[in-house]
Amino acid sequence: MSWFDYTIIWIAFGIITYAIKFIKYNNDWKKEGNHVFFVAVLIAAIAFGPIGLLLTLINSRGKPFRNI
Repeated sequence: MSWFDYTIIWIAFGIITYAIKFIKYNNDWKKEGNHVFFVAVLIAAIAFGPIGLLLTLINSRGKPFRNI
């Protein structure tokens, strides 16, 4: 595998992490003044990639869509 393949995998894990966060917190982010979180969380999710996905799953104990 080349570095390009690893980059695509990293970005894919980041987008999966963002999708989980987007589905779970969509209603909170739609409130007035919270629109910056859409972009901030997307950038953070892509930057941390599989690490962010792993932390998301650990913090939710394997059930990422459950409300805490």
